Amino acid sequence: MKNSFAINRHFRHIIIPLILFAFLFQLKDVGIILLIIWGSVELFRFLKRYGKKGKVTFFTGAAFLLLLLGIQIYRGLGHFEVARRVTELGASLATVSGELIPGPVNYISLGDGVGDAELEKIVALEGLDHVDTVIASGTPITDDGLFLLARFPYLERLIIMNCPQISQQAIDALQQELPDCSILVMTDE
Repeated sequence: MKNSFAINRHFRHIIIPLILFAFLFQLKDVGIILLIIWGSVELFRFLKRYGKKGKVTFFTGAAFLLLLLGIQIYRGLGHFEVARRVTELGASLATVSGELIPGPVNYISLGDGVGDAELEKIVALEGLDHVDTVIASGTPITDDGLFLLARFPYLERLIIMNCPQISQQAIDALQQELPDCSILVMTDE
C-alpha cells in the first residue's frame, strides 16, 4: 500500500503538471521536446525505482507523453493546412513559425494575384492570429483592401512594394490603426 501511494504521488506531482504546463502555455518546439525528454527520463527512473509495481504508471505516463507529442504534431499539420489555403487564395508564400514542430502562420507574401476580394478571403481564414509580417508586392490591392490587414492583431511589419492603387493617405490611416506596425513603402519611381 505504501508503494502504491508513492507511485500515485510521483505520478501526480511529475507527469500531470508537465502535461498541463505544456497545454496551458502552448510551449514552442524546443520546450515541448525538452519536456517530453525530461518526462521520459523521469518515467524510466520511476520504473527502475518501483520495478513491477511501477509498470502501470510508467506505461500510463509514456502514453500521456506520446499523446502530447501527437497533439503537437497534429497542431503543426493544421498550421501547414492554413498556409496551404492562404497560397491557394493567391498569396505567393505563407510560412509557419517553429523549428522542429510547425507553429502558426507568421509570414504572408501577397503577389500580383491578390486583389481586395482575395485578401478579404485570406484575412477571414481561421488560424492567422499570429501573422506578424506581410509583404505586398505588385498587388492590385486598393485603399479599402489595405485596411483589411488591420485584422491581423500582431502585425509588426508591412512592406508595400509597387502597389500603385494604394494611396499615402490610406497608408497613414493604417499606421494610426496599427501604431506598433512598421510600414515600409517602396516604389520603382
